[in-house]
Amino acid sequence: MQAVYSGIYPELVLWAKGLIDFPAIGVGNAYQYFLTGGTANPPATRLALSPLRRRANLPQLETWLSKTLSTIGPTHPAYKDFEVIQKQLTLLSDSETARAQVAKFYRSWLDLLAVTPKAGRSLALFQDLSSAYALGKSLTVLTDEGTARRPESVAEPLMLSCL
Repeated sequence: MQAVYSGIYPELVLWAKGLIDFPAIGVGNAYQYFLTGGTANPPATRLALSPLRRRANLPQLETWLSKTLSTIGPTHPAYKDFEVIQKQLTLLSDSETARAQVAKFYRSWLDLLAVTPKAGRSLALFQDLSSAYALGKSLTVLTDEGTARRPESVAEPLMLSCL
């Protein structure tokens, strides 16, 4: 069985399959554990990459976006989405603005899937995630931290869980 990532993604698959009525979304930062007397690290700011159907940490995005835009070219359907993120990186570095961007992404994604009839929602999610997987497979790795940072790594297990 494939691993499913935490956050909204397992709930999204269950909702698409009709097993739950409403998916829940968390747009905050990940849990952090502190030792008594230790110093707290500031949480990483994450942005939604809508064509890839995933979030990514802000510090690595600037160089990755410039490489990605030159790789896919202006005629690609995802070019405009990536270009908007690149132009707004300074605005999105604020954690509240970044959370709003993530929430807007999830809202538009759920609205897109909600107009699909319940019986076909799982297939629609599969098709959506498979296009994100195909795009991510053609792009460079987000960071050098291993396989979890491949652009397609979020879409792949979810795509396989949809059907």
